[in-house]
Amino acid sequence: MNTNDLQYIQATSALSNLVTVNSSGISDFKLKLYLEWIAKKTEYFQKETQSLNIPAAKLPRVISFQSYGYLKPNLQAIVDNAYDRFSDNYRRNSSTVSANDSTLLFKALYLSSRNVVWVDFGFNIGSEFGGRHPAIIIKNLGEVLIVAPISTNQNAIQASNTVITFTPQELYNMPSLRHRFTNITRITPVSLIRVDLDSPIGSVKTQKYNEILTKIKNFF
Repeated sequence: MNTNDLQYIQATSALSNLVTVNSSGISDFKLKLYLEWIAKKTEYFQKETQSLNIPAAKLPRVISFQSYGYLKPNLQAIVDNAYDRFSDNYRRNSSTVSANDSTLLFKALYLSSRNVVWVDFGFNIGSEFGGRHPAIIIKNLGEVLIVAPISTNQNAIQASNTVITFTPQELYNMPSLRHRFTNITRITPVSLIRVDLDSPIGSVKTQKYNEILTKIKNFF
């Protein structure tokens, strides 16, 4: 029996005992979340061997001149081919865009600082941060994003020197009108595999984003 076989037996035995006996006293709700996370983690594990390919259908129909100006020359060349220039913006034409080009352009336009994406932060142990939450992108490192998770938990406002509060009007494209919070002590790197690219991508007002950066600088 090799090491992998032994670890497989130990892991499956521990999981089986947890599910059938649950002698640890874990609530059924917590156990359900844990099993869902195992299934999701397995899915992510399989996706690690695949390249991220974003179809051209996900590209925006319109790109502003300002957004175009922020793009690198190779990405501007993609826009010049796939979009027609008008007096006030660029609009998608019928040109075919390769999977590689659409992926590069999508990352640059949507996965950039100040934008808000939905992230699966995984199963939390104790008071760790976990679950599916929106997160503000602080830095795009390619295959990894540095993000500040957003929560609706008002208990987060206890440490005001590390917490930023958002009104519904300060977070664009969010599905509810609730106040939200981010705590800079929870800033963390996440793989692009954890990002839900099928959910709407929002953004935060520049003033609030600068407030985050200021608190990061002062705290760390």
